[in-house]
Amino acid sequence: MPRRRKVYYNNKDDSDADPEYLDDQQQDELIEQLLLEKRESEDLFKAAFLGLTLFQTPLFVVLPYCRHNSLLALLSLISLLVSAYTLHFTVGKPITTRTPLKKRLSFSSPSTFSSWLSPSPSAVIANVKSAQRLIPAGNIILTLMIVAWGLFKHHPWYGFDYIWCLPLISGASTLWLVRWSRQVQAGIDSVVKLKYKLAGA
Repeated sequence: MPRRRKVYYNNKDDSDADPEYLDDQQQDELIEQLLLEKRESEDLFKAAFLGLTLFQTPLFVVLPYCRHNSLLALLSLISLLVSAYTLHFTVGKPITTRTPLKKRLSFSSPSTFSSWLSPSPSAVIANVKSAQRLIPAGNIILTLMIVAWGLFKHHPWYGFDYIWCLPLISGASTLWLVRWSRQVQAGIDSVVKLKYKLAGA
């Protein structure tokens, strides 16, 4: 069998070699490639999870079993819609600060209460980001309540009783995708911060 080609350098042979620096154009191309790969992966996962989530919603309306458990079905529909909302509006869409936002947030108020009545755009962005982080976690709590209520009402489970696990699966998948997207974005941001340190002379 042919030997595998090594994809790394031997430290003993290249200990005296100068490191190869990337110029500004190469760094921009690298960052753009990382962003493109992240965007393609996000679109693929988002389309798959969003399709599965929306595919489940008619079941809680059409099935007679769900009609007899209308409150559980309503909570399940709310949870699925929250998952779909999070997938569509949160994954892959970072919040950006724009100039008109500052004008919309400016209030004519006394200077004593200006910081309270006129929040800065960065503070509003931080609050929106915090809310976006809480939505998937709150949805998981709602799905756990649905499962617990379903177990309490229809114990032991059989047949259509397992349908109450579908919102939990969708919510957990959404939470995983959101966390994965943020971790990848954090890695790309760390590369962007190192951009000028990597620049050659």
